[in-house]
Amino acid sequence: MTDNEVVQKVLAEVQRQRSQKRDEEKDFRLRNTKILLREYRKLKTHIAIAPEDEITPDEYKLLSGGHQDISSLMKYKISTKRLMRYVDSILDAYEGYCKSGDSYDNRRWVIIDSMYLGDKRLKISQLADMYCVDRSIISKEQSKAIQDLSIMLFGIRGLDDFFDTYLS
Repeated sequence: MTDNEVVQKVLAEVQRQRSQKRDEEKDFRLRNTKILLREYRKLKTHIAIAPEDEITPDEYKLLSGGHQDISSLMKYKISTKRLMRYVDSILDAYEGYCKSGDSYDNRRWVIIDSMYLGDKRLKISQLADMYCVDRSIISKEQSKAIQDLSIMLFGIRGLDDFFDTYLS
């Protein structure tokens, strides 16, 4: 094997690894957006409950085997509350964006709200019936809405994902 062939193989491997890492990061951001949406109502419930009102610090230590105290639990709650405040502001902005857009944009908001945020969760098939379209249309609109939210949540890194997905 010549030196040039070795260099070409090394460069190809480095490029492959970079591409794989970029794909993993993209998948991570999209997965995080989906998880945030799927668990939205549970997270909102979590921050609404004050554990110090329900259990004393001594009771908590006893129940947790003395490994954590209630203050460490409160740190998680504060972090979750900050995250949810940010997510809520993004969702409010996305709702405004969608409602000021065309009917497709509006439908994307209804899909996100109906599937993840509302009191009564609807399934893709129910939304398809509601809009008199095929399930695949709702699924594509759901994916597009999640992509939009990823851009809003993760900024420029989410935009890189958009370019990779829709413009490549």
